[in-house]
Amino acid sequence: MKVWTATDRQGEICENAEEVFGIALSLYEDIGDQYSLARGLYYYAQFLASQGQRDKAIAALEQCRDKFLAINLTD
Repeated sequence: MKVWTATDRQGEICENAEEVFGIALSLYEDIGDQYSLARGLYYYAQFLASQGQRDKAIAALEQCRDKFLAINLTD
């Protein structure tokens, strides 16, 4: 039986981050779902950070923040 550690879990999230972002982007393009896009940007930022791409991760988080702010303003 495998014992999961925080590092294993982070690796699992990062491996799936690009796929999650792709799905979120297609939802946004198909139906304009800004919430899914914002969540996808969040997971993508985690992936970028794990790859040592700090500047790109920060940019993705800033886009995520902007999407969530836009969602809150329209509600």
